[in-house]
Amino acid sequence: MEVLRVQKWGNSQGIRLPKKILKDLDYKEIELTVAPENEIAINLYKKHGYAQEKLLEDEYGKGIHRYVMRKKLFWF
Repeated sequence: MEVLRVQKWGNSQGIRLPKKILKDLDYKEIELTVAPENEIAINLYKKHGYAQEKLLEDEYGKGIHRYVMRKKLFWF
């Protein structure tokens, strides 16, 4: 497995996923979506190394857009 996509409503999902589990399962990236108007969450994810990649229009219904954010994982 290479990309873990976090899909859950709630606070800061994907920030504290156990690194050992991700490493053991050989994940290379974490991908999540966030509401464009949720600037607090976007800034929190950016602070933790996520990059904002693209806008998914109507992802959860008409007029409900989401940004895709992604973090590359590096295992040393």
